[in-house]
Amino acid sequence: MDIPLRFGAELRRLREGAGMTLQQLADVTSYSRGHLSKIERGVNPPTMNLVQCCDAYFDAGGRLRRAFSAEAESAEKKPKPARRQVIATGVGSLLATRFAEGGRPDHVSDSELPPDALFQDQLHQMKQLGQSLRPSAILPALRSQASTVIALATRATGPSRAGLLVTASRFAEYIGWVAQEGGDEVAALNATAEAVELARAGGDEYLADYALVRRALVM
Repeated sequence: MDIPLRFGAELRRLREGAGMTLQQLADVTSYSRGHLSKIERGVNPPTMNLVQCCDAYFDAGGRLRRAFSAEAESAEKKPKPARRQVIATGVGSLLATRFAEGGRPDHVSDSELPPDALFQDQLHQMKQLGQSLRPSAILPALRSQASTVIALATRATGPSRAGLLVTASRFAEYIGWVAQEGGDEVAALNATAEAVELARAGGDEYLADYALVRRALVM
């Protein structure tokens, strides 16, 4: 793997410096011990929530976030194999189609939309379930929820649109991670590419950078 293990190594250094075990860190962050172990070893990339949580918990002064950003920058510069690049960048037309399918007759105002926090809570619950369920068991429900959020985002006309797009990006990012865990590399690439596109459409470049790190590691 060409990306240096900056974030994982720094997280492990801070954890060990604080005299914490992986299990203790898992209790603090609500991520499984096995998942945190993979992050420290560079097998899995961190989520944005984990980066922010650990940076605050260890009072790292932004050190972990800078390490994460360095990985994102490295991922941008990393050459991509042609076959996989086509797969990963081919989601743009799909998202464009979804926006087109929104159509004026189906547009809804912010007052007609459920609160974005509802979908964020759903994603959190799915992540909790994902720690004990097989990828094949959780993916259908995840994809259904993600489709609902994207459909609402394409029809939203007010400020809530951006928030829904970012939430949809978080769903897509997690779908990519679960698909990779299940051994479906193509699905993982497609989902992470869509996460990049959704995050940028919602104005969250930081989340888009994270998704690029994910895609680079899958590839």
